[in-house]
Amino acid sequence: MVVKMFEENHRRQLVKDYLEAHGPQSLKMLKDGFQRTKVKLPFTESGDKILGEWLETIEGVEHKFAKGAIEYFVSNVDKNNNQNVNMRRRLVHSPFSSTSSLLSKTRHSDGTNDSTATKKCINIQNDNDKLDFPNLFGCMLVGDDNLLNISLFDLKFLRNRDAKVRQSGSCISGLTIAKATKQIEEITNPMIKHAIINVGSIDIAEGRQLIEMITDFFELLNTCELKSITPIITTLPPLPNYSLFNKKAILNDFNYFIRKNLSQQHSVIDLNLCMLTKDGTENLSFYQPVGRYTSGTKKMLLLWNKLGRRRVHRMLIRNLGAAILYEENYVGVYV
Repeated sequence: MVVKMFEENHRRQLVKDYLEAHGPQSLKMLKDGFQRTKVKLPFTESGDKILGEWLETIEGVEHKFAKGAIEYFVSNVDKNNNQNVNMRRRLVHSPFSSTSSLLSKTRHSDGTNDSTATKKCINIQNDNDKLDFPNLFGCMLVGDDNLLNISLFDLKFLRNRDAKVRQSGSCISGLTIAKATKQIEEITNPMIKHAIINVGSIDIAEGRQLIEMITDFFELLNTCELKSITPIITTLPPLPNYSLFNKKAILNDFNYFIRKNLSQQHSVIDLNLCMLTKDGTENLSFYQPVGRYTSGTKKMLLLWNKLGRRRVHRMLIRNLGAAILYEENYVGVYV
């Protein structure tokens, strides 16, 4: 196993940014994930030391900053006109930028609205500038409609309004493995070092064969290597509306390929497990009641509901600590 080391200041800044972006309750889940990892994994002496340093950093930041809160609504007084100006400000978290993106919307006395965004705002609408990319603990999110919904509704990142399909950074409606490769090729931000990759479900829905998916995935991994991005790969959760024998077999085989082959060289988080019942069948309580068509594909998708998104979000947090410490031989199964 290869231990991923971070300097103390870097660790503290990452944890602080994560706290500001997701709140103290998410920080508690993150700490719980590190503690689970510390107890259950056979660490080397150096790995155990580094993991202890992470826990110490998290507890220090939690003690110092947990009482604070991000203010989304503030009021101000226009002293020139002696008028009250109500401003709604939404912070878009960027762990690697010099400033958070700030969008302000002001209502004037005549009833009109004036929406402005300063040049200091780093907006994900610019495809070539992904400083404000949807991320979890500094790891860029790359996925299709389900991960896109987590980015928009749970993590509160902005949507790319100029895109032809629903998009938030590298979370794009209808994102296939091949399209994800092209998306990563366009990344120019050298600060992006890790990426959580959840793609392949759209390929299965659109009828691609297993060998095509595996070939495209190796190309995706090669592109990550060229960009010096460490991938954290996830297995594919069940697709209940595509549970016909052929497509279900392809999904199971692709997940087997990830668990048995890719986990030898990369960190893997097994999202498939957290969406199953105790007897191993699809847990439909984590899915929306009916399928729907999305802007990125002509195929109908049965997307995760709020409960399902939270379950995936929680599993990512609980396994991400070990996944970024180890660059290989880690399979995250903590639900």
